[in-house]
Amino acid sequence: MIKERDSVVLTVDLPERRLKSGDVGTVVVVHSDGEGYEVEFIALDGQTMAVTTLSPSQIIALHCNDDPETVALSHNPKFLEIIERSRKRMREESGISSDEMRRRLGLLN
Repeated sequence: MIKERDSVVLTVDLPERRLKSGDVGTVVVVHSDGEGYEVEFIALDGQTMAVTTLSPSQIIALHCNDDPETVALSHNPKFLEIIERSRKRMREESGISSDEMRRRLGLLN
């Protein structure tokens, strides 16, 4: 469960708040046992960009070893659609599998 002071990644664009999927914020308030979160987003210069209330579906908790870009991409519908199209094309056109590419690049043990 996400707690106060946890770092989170935004999973949706919020143009009205000038926030984009992948932006990292800090939870400042947890509402109703996790039904909503007040999240602060800060610019590199330390100025607050936005404080906004978000639903659990709009954020993902970051853990100490997580890469924010990877977390954001793994939940981005457009990116997932591109990956699925690529997989389908590979199946239909008999492209090179990921395992074969790794073997050719010497990345398999």
